[in-house]
Amino acid sequence: MKSLVLAALLAGTLAGCDQAAEESDEPEALAAEVPPSETSTIGTYQVTLADGTRGTSALTEDGRYVDRFGGQTEEGNWSEVDGKTCFDPDQSGEVTRCYVLGEAAADGTFVATPDVGDPVKVKKVS
Repeated sequence: MKSLVLAALLAGTLAGCDQAAEESDEPEALAAEVPPSETSTIGTYQVTLADGTRGTSALTEDGRYVDRFGGQTEEGNWSEVDGKTCFDPDQSGEVTRCYVLGEAAADGTFVATPDVGDPVKVKKVS
């Protein structure tokens, strides 16, 4: 299920979000954790793992995500924390994964680099 951590990528179009958080008049402690509906693009993304495996990650406005890879599905909550997109799986024993999102290329793809593990390639599909 670690590979499902791709959902974080989805917020790839968050470059503008970082600016919004920096310009906030709110105290720093409150600006560190911004609700997803205010900071990222809601939608479905195609995620390609380092080994070429493809799956999808869907982020919803209410802060939920669903990752689908092979026959596996992972669900949980996602949020923006300290400039990273983080995914907190519902399954017990799974750890929260955070990604730094790269700049989008001309074709709309971007790289999401996790705190631990290999970077993944992401592209919004809807």
